[in-house]
Amino acid sequence: MKKIDHIGIAVHSVEKALDCYQETLGLELTEIIDIPERQIKAAMVNGVNGCLEIIEPWEENEPVRKFLQKRGEGIHHMAFQVQNLEKTVGELRAKGVTFVSEAPLTGAHERKIIFISPECSHGVLIELCEPAD
Repeated sequence: MKKIDHIGIAVHSVEKALDCYQETLGLELTEIIDIPERQIKAAMVNGVNGCLEIIEPWEENEPVRKFLQKRGEGIHHMAFQVQNLEKTVGELRAKGVTFVSEAPLTGAHERKIIFISPECSHGVLIELCEPAD
C-alpha cells in the first residue's frame, strides 16, 4: 500500500453534496466525471490531506444505490493506492483475503480497481487502485 488515495462518499445527489463540501467547507472541486463502467457520477474534491470521491449512482441495481438504500448517505469506501494491482491481489489472496469481484474493474480515469470484501476488513469496504500510466 503506497498511500490512501481517496475516501468515497455515497450520496443521492452530487450537486447537493457539493453545497456542503465546496460551498460550506471551502474544499476545492477538481472535476465531476461520469464513470459509465460503474454506472456512477463522481465529484473529486481536494481535502486537507487527500481526495474525497463523492459518488452518485445512476441505476437502481448499482451497488452504491444498494448501499444508500441500506445505510443512507455516508462513507462508502476507503481507497489505497498500490503500485502493481495484480501482484498485490495475488499476495492478498494467498493470505486468505477475498474480493467483491474476481477480476479488477475500471474506475475513474481508467484506473484498474478492485474491492476487498468487507468481511475481511472488519466491515470496511476497501478499494485498491493502481495509478493510470
